[in-house]
Amino acid sequence: MNKREFFRMNYLASFEYKTLKFHPDQDFSLTEVYKTDIINLSGNGLVFRKVSEYNWEKKDFIYGNIFLSKGIHPIKVLAKVIREIKVEVQGKTIKGIAITFKEITMKDQDLIVKFLNQETISIKND
Repeated sequence: MNKREFFRMNYLASFEYKTLKFHPDQDFSLTEVYKTDIINLSGNGLVFRKVSEYNWEKKDFIYGNIFLSKGIHPIKVLAKVIREIKVEVQGKTIKGIAITFKEITMKDQDLIVKFLNQETISIKND
């Protein structure tokens, strides 16, 4: 059985990223910066709204910045694409990209978990 290490939460936040494109000569390049929304977030990965027609593959990597909330520094991540998925958001089905973090500081990972815990508590108290 494959258990998740972190809980997931539907949470809308901003996400900016570049895709790392690998070339046959073992070199790589970065695409332009794309701005989109995070749909679902955990301490180990996220799902973001697909905004380009790029054909995603499991070997693709993303370098991105997560903007949780005003007053919180952008969280830098290097992530690997898991898959393209369809997600239900506010009654509409949209295309999303699921990624898992490969490089994130422990401090930033803890910040995400703490932030999501606070959001969960505020939802339960509403």
